[in-house]
Amino acid sequence: MDLSRPDGRHAAVLRARRVIWDFDGPLCGLFDGYPATDVADELLASAPEAPAELQGATDTHVVVRALPRLEPLLAAHEIEAAATAAPTPGSDELVAVLLTHGATFAVASNNCAAAVRKHLADRGLLGEAFPPEAIFGREPDGVGRMKPDPYVVVQAMGGHPPAECLMIGDSVADVAAARAAGVGFVGYANREEKVRLLRDAGAQWVVRHLDELTRALPPTPSR
Repeated sequence: MDLSRPDGRHAAVLRARRVIWDFDGPLCGLFDGYPATDVADELLASAPEAPAELQGATDTHVVVRALPRLEPLLAAHEIEAAATAAPTPGSDELVAVLLTHGATFAVASNNCAAAVRKHLADRGLLGEAFPPEAIFGREPDGVGRMKPDPYVVVQAMGGHPPAECLMIGDSVADVAAARAAGVGFVGYANREEKVRLLRDAGAQWVVRHLDELTRALPPTPSR
């Protein structure tokens, strides 16, 4: 699947029967009003056994990967943040257009599934658009299977062959997980620094706004 060319990108979006979304980034800004750095500090404060190299860490997933017993505390923070997380601009419109083209949705996230379900339910998207059984997130006993491991991406494929799947993600870990699962990938980057990171990681198609994906589709499917 060549996503380096406009015609390849257009074909990939039209062909996608299964669109796999990362959660924090493409669907919402989970910690935009609830700083993740504060959460990381709290996690570390509750773990006197934390190795010295973790002190000052700002990535909550780095912390919980090293200290799996903190996963329930991180999950509680994520669920709380999900209640106030703002939708990513353009995500509702892209969801609506993709649905008219017959795509089905799943989520493959390093956040806990309960936070994902909470946010989508509050937006009225849990159910017909995003079935609860198609939400795959970090498991309390499976922090080692977070992306870049492809575990949640493979689950989210729902039996569809890789050629029918397209993932929307915003991290280097997403790029690696999609590649390992063999699915097409579109990077979402709302900052120039992230554009460079995703491209350096191998993403052939990176958009600055989800409208760029929406515009790749006709408003209604051809008959």
